[in-house]
Amino acid sequence: MDSQTYFDKAIFIYEDDSASLLENVQKNPFGTQITSFHIEEFLQNYKDILKTYEHLIISLQDTSMVKLLSIAIEFQLSIGIIPLNSQKEQIRNLYTTADTNKNLEIALRNDPKAIDLVKINDTLIYSQGIVGAVPFINDRLKRL
Repeated sequence: MDSQTYFDKAIFIYEDDSASLLENVQKNPFGTQITSFHIEEFLQNYKDILKTYEHLIISLQDTSMVKLLSIAIEFQLSIGIIPLNSQKEQIRNLYTTADTNKNLEIALRNDPKAIDLVKINDTLIYSQGIVGAVPFINDRLKRL
């Protein structure tokens, strides 16, 4: 059985809602050296910050997540996502759990998997998309 390996270093990007995770992420038991940035600070300086990193850990709302996914694509970075317990839809869409410690362990693993992302009109679509004819709102309400 192969033993799990973890990134030596990573950047943790958080928002006010996820600031409570800072200590847990920085003191992770996997030996990963974490440098943390609030999303606003990161977005102002990311081109300089990313010169020496290859992995991001993020805990963000969907609108900020789309920005970070686009940056990760541009710089060819791997990314680990730690959804907050309140982000039920994100937990479901990412096939993860509400266990923050388990999500941190997965986010720090050094075995990234390639995934497909969709861009429409140069905008990254995260979470869901509808292909084909969209039913009228009234049609959806009738089914409820």
